Amino acid sequence: MLRQNFEIVKGETFTKDILIKVNDEVYPLNNYTALSEIRPYVGSKTLIESFSCEVFPEEGMIRITLTNEQTNNLPFGILYYDLLLINQENNEHTYYLGGKIIVKKHVTEIPT
Repeated sequence: MLRQNFEIVKGETFTKDILIKVNDEVYPLNNYTALSEIRPYVGSKTLIESFSCEVFPEEGMIRITLTNEQTNNLPFGILYYDLLLINQENNEHTYYLGGKIIVKKHVTEIPT
């Protein structure tokens, strides 16, 4: 599994496009779905939040997204996530990416 950490600011929309590569080649994602969850630590049964995962098969890309409401509800500090790819054709499961999420506070206040 590849490792990548993300920094998320509470209250902002978070979107990340993840290009899936195998042997440095973009991997087509026909018949694939994806799941990605955030937990307080690896192996925890407590689910903090789930990313919305959109698969772009021809581009070999998955877009993970959290709304501003979802990020606003994340606790400050370090959380953990991973990205699970599921081949719907043969039910094969691959954990492609994972790492830490560092949740930070914004500096600039939103005008009211």
